[in-house]
Amino acid sequence: MTFRIRGLLSVFLLSALLLFISVPGGNGLAEAASPIRVTVDGRELTMDVPPTVRNGRALVPMRAIFEALGARVSWEAQTKKITGTRGTTVITLYIGRTSAIVNGRTVPLDVPPLIINGRTLVPTRFIAENLGAQVVWDSSNRLVTIRSGTAQTNPPAGGTAPAAVTLPDGSRYTGELRNGAPHGFGTSVATNGESYSGAWENGLRHGIGVLTLPDKTARTGVWDRGVLAQWLSPPPVPR
Repeated sequence: MTFRIRGLLSVFLLSALLLFISVPGGNGLAEAASPIRVTVDGRELTMDVPPTVRNGRALVPMRAIFEALGARVSWEAQTKKITGTRGTTVITLYIGRTSAIVNGRTVPLDVPPLIINGRTLVPTRFIAENLGAQVVWDSSNRLVTIRSGTAQTNPPAGGTAPAAVTLPDGSRYTGELRNGAPHGFGTSVATNGESYSGAWENGLRHGIGVLTLPDKTARTGVWDRGVLAQWLSPPPVPR
């Protein structure tokens, strides 16, 4: 009798395991989610520990995000204190604490900094926005796009607005320049209303950007020296 019960139990467990394996998206055996990617002004960050999402917020290694945005960062192991400084802005955070200090003012955090595999991760949006950057989270592609606005531009004489130039194809470009050509982050608008907003290099689209058609359909893609390399979201369908 005992042998029969054990046999039935074995069959039951094997059936349950096979069912578990066959169900798409079964916990533990489902295909791992694609890694989170982070770009700053069109340049993808290289990180020794991958970013993670907690409570709907993306966290990235502290040194990668602070330094990409032109800030110095320090770490005090004894107090688990993180300090980022750029110009007159000072941001202080503590591991596990749901508040931060920005220029002496206490500010709540949606998710606290944490330590993973010996690396300290901090909330991306909080750091970027308090350093004057804009952040866009594309959940379908697990992509964080940060526009720092800190790169050097060539403004008109006596002005502070980004430079505006006409490109060889007739489109109007506004943004960062180097030697008179688009370089960094900027936006071009064609005569038919189509626009591209993203990374440029030596006058060509190069890096991650968003293409918007005249009908306002927008898609994110990666360009390589002016040529579309791949779509990060479904390509727009002309109408």
